[in-house]
Amino acid sequence: MHAHLIENDKLMWDLWLGRYHLSAVAAADTLDIFQCIEQGAGSTGRLAKQLDLDARGIEALCCLLASLGFIEKQHEGIALSPSSKNYLLKDSLSYWGPALGRARESQEYQRIVDTFLKAQAAKLQENDKELSSMWEQGRIDKKAAEQFTSIMNCSIYSSALSAVQSGAFDKIQHLLDVGGGSGCYASLFAKHCPKSKATIYELPEVCEVAEQYLMQFNSSGQVFCYLGNFFKDPFPSNVDGILFSNILHDWKPEQGLTLLKKAHEALPTGGKVFIHEMLLNEEKNGPLVPAGFNLLMYINHGSQQFSQTELYAMLGQAGFKHEQTIKPHPYYWLLIAEK
Repeated sequence: MHAHLIENDKLMWDLWLGRYHLSAVAAADTLDIFQCIEQGAGSTGRLAKQLDLDARGIEALCCLLASLGFIEKQHEGIALSPSSKNYLLKDSLSYWGPALGRARESQEYQRIVDTFLKAQAAKLQENDKELSSMWEQGRIDKKAAEQFTSIMNCSIYSSALSAVQSGAFDKIQHLLDVGGGSGCYASLFAKHCPKSKATIYELPEVCEVAEQYLMQFNSSGQVFCYLGNFFKDPFPSNVDGILFSNILHDWKPEQGLTLLKKAHEALPTGGKVFIHEMLLNEEKNGPLVPAGFNLLMYINHGSQQFSQTELYAMLGQAGFKHEQTIKPHPYYWLLIAEK
């Protein structure tokens, strides 16, 4: 197991989320997004209403289309870009629709279209059960736990390492990693802060998987598992730092606020909460990789990525103060607030 990485994983994120770009444009063409905007929809809300599609999904799709350059978007306001007027309107002599045919055969395209047209039919599933429902109910299949944990481990390692090496966690004595998966983040924290310890708060099935990873990370003496459902069960109260890494984006904002309030209740005065996420910009028209991740979260869980302002507002509502943000990774940000 490598103790450090020479470079970040930006290239892997570009590759992994890039597969949705062509599919998103093809799906927007199928759903008549470009035609409806040209006919004067003017905003994501009106576009959703005219097409009778979910407004939150339209917002996510338009965010990605804007970051790709196919529409112009400022908050809810939308208009076609010159490229879309030339190449994506069906009455244009230079319409590219026929060339998008193969894109309509991809799994990514089908999942986007199904999510819009079949109302949650394409949510991320394992054995015909929605993964987010299994999380919320506190019962997850062993196979789903193994597969999802392995994906989260490889996709979070580089950004977690960058965050830990930034020094943001240096004064934390006991870190609670909510939904900590493989224990990757907690283990990197423990190695960077050898006098501290970390606890992974996870479902029993995931903790079984995590124990194997902790042996590989050689951190079993500093990192421990706490079994529970973080929605239904109380948070441990013997910690001075609580981390939400790629957790809030799995849930609707009101559910995320519930988790932040539980964190506030568990922390001592002066304790800190850490939110590790990709952030959308304030106009909700990019950047490209977070916009792609935002659409993926909508497809997988009916959820979203957030802007910094949105997360600061949630932290304030939960009772936190002194918010600050650092960006130790090309795509991941770390928001820090204090009780």
